[in-house]
Amino acid sequence: MAHGYVSYEIVITAIVVKDGKYLITQ
Repeated sequence: MAHGYVSYEIVITAIVVKDGKYLITQ
């Protein structure tokens, strides 16, 4: 259960970072 939570958190972090890079690029 904890492992799934960590994976979910990593996915969210990746999305946030991607959006941040996209905004910076724009």
